[in-house]
Amino acid sequence: MDNKKVLSQLFTSTLYINTVVFGGGYVVLPLLRRRYVERLGWLSETELTDMFAIAQSSPGAIVANSTMIIGYHMAGITGAVICMIATFLPSLVIITAVSYAYFLIRDNIYVAYFLRGLNAGVAGVILSVVTDMIKDRMLDGRVFSVIVMTASFVAVYFFNINVVAVVLTSAGVGIAVSHFRRGSEDA
Repeated sequence: MDNKKVLSQLFTSTLYINTVVFGGGYVVLPLLRRRYVERLGWLSETELTDMFAIAQSSPGAIVANSTMIIGYHMAGITGAVICMIATFLPSLVIITAVSYAYFLIRDNIYVAYFLRGLNAGVAGVILSVVTDMIKDRMLDGRVFSVIVMTASFVAVYFFNINVVAVVLTSAGVGIAVSHFRRGSEDA
């Protein structure tokens, strides 16, 4: 595919996704999947999941990190820069417009209800992503991933264990299990 066409697709796709997404990183995953895996066929499901995992573990916003990684994967440094511009452009325009209108809408009850409704919708989308991830892992035969994810949730939500400790423990368990699996395959 022509590099200019790839860059154009990256820019318009990323601009569209970041214009309509509301609620943060996990909400963007279904949109990335639909665009880059299903419609364009540029990435496999596994590649997207791996890129999203890297984006999560990198400092910064998950949305910006994941689109930058996809851009780099498709078109190198230029693709990453194009995706970063397309990621921040909608927010820049929207925040600028809202800052001018802030005094007109800050006490409007309809705006408050609108934002509450959006928050409820975001919670539903995140729940949908989690259930899709669980189904994908179960179908791939990776029940271990679902067990670690469930244990991590229980540790943080019910026992108030520090998230950093849970992430580091999960990483250690994953490395150990991967090492033992690889050792048993070699034997």
